[in-house]
Amino acid sequence: MRLSTLLHVLILALILAVPCGCASGGLRRSGEVPRKLSAAEVPAAIERAEQALAAGRNYVALEWMHVAGKVEELPPAQRNRVRALLEQAADRRIAELSGQDADPKGLAELLDVDLPSQVAVVAGIRAVRLLVERGEHSRAYDLIRKLDKLYPTHHERQAAGALLAEAGMALSQDHSSFWIFYDAQDKAFAALEYLVLNYPGEPRGAEAYWRLAEMYADDDQLETAIDRLRELTWNFATSPYVPAALARIPALRLATLDSPEYDRGELVRARAEFEDWLRDHAGHELEPEVRAGYTDCLRRLARSDVLIARFYRRVGNTYGARRHAERALEEADRALDASGRAAAEDILRGLPAAETAGRVSPPLHEEPPEEGEG
Repeated sequence: MRLSTLLHVLILALILAVPCGCASGGLRRSGEVPRKLSAAEVPAAIERAEQALAAGRNYVALEWMHVAGKVEELPPAQRNRVRALLEQAADRRIAELSGQDADPKGLAELLDVDLPSQVAVVAGIRAVRLLVERGEHSRAYDLIRKLDKLYPTHHERQAAGALLAEAGMALSQDHSSFWIFYDAQDKAFAALEYLVLNYPGEPRGAEAYWRLAEMYADDDQLETAIDRLRELTWNFATSPYVPAALARIPALRLATLDSPEYDRGELVRARAEFEDWLRDHAGHELEPEVRAGYTDCLRRLARSDVLIARFYRRVGNTYGARRHAERALEEADRALDASGRAAAEDILRGLPAAETAGRVSPPLHEEPPEEGEG
């Protein structure tokens, strides 16, 4: 196992706390624009921005108007001009950074310029797409989280979900790591969990749930794997992944049980899940695998009933011993389990004649009494 569950959770928390590495706290400085302007200096700043745009120096124009936009109590006409020039410079800068010398970091910086949401989101999504194309999936995920935080209902959520799914699935196949500071698998857990939680309508959501379940199972977190598979079936009921998920759930449930005398309730639950699957998906390519799991479950149930029957025989509870031995016999027969049948028959042969007056045999699927009850 790669990491203990506790360490895994702690690292996930650290990853989620780290700000996006591909976006700075603001624009890179050109050295030509002061960090702060007074209201009296704004007209000259507007003129400088217009000159920069005319010269194709879009970044400098953007910086002038970004600083000018922070000045309070400007006349409406002046503020509108600053805003118009800011958007014009941003549009040109986005086109510039999306071209032959594409720069995702420069595009991501535009999220910090107080642009209109539609302009900023376009820049952000283009940056994410470039990062995904370059295989920088961790940074792409970080930038999507930042974009969602700044603009929770932005108009590019469909594109963001598709890119996030691509990044998360790629991370899930990446096993690189750097001591405890970075692990691609931990980032994959975070990205895919973020996807299914925040993008419930993403077409690849079922695939994300399936991959999460695989990863949790590989990490020996079987209960969580079962939870993700159940969520897959609830949220994507018509997905092609559903039959496989429904088949996998009882198989994982069996894997959580250490021995037949523990948690018979989970065995009974798994049996019902196997039976439901065989009823609803007869002829599916997974049927042989499911039947093998079902047989294993029945054999475990038979062994469980044999153990309980032996206990009742030891404490002198003839009725309880017979009840469980007979049920073990039926379960063993359904599983074609010769050894289970022999063990149940051995118990029945050692019991006195049945006393049936006033007794009603419980149904096979009834939960048995706890050990020690008579």
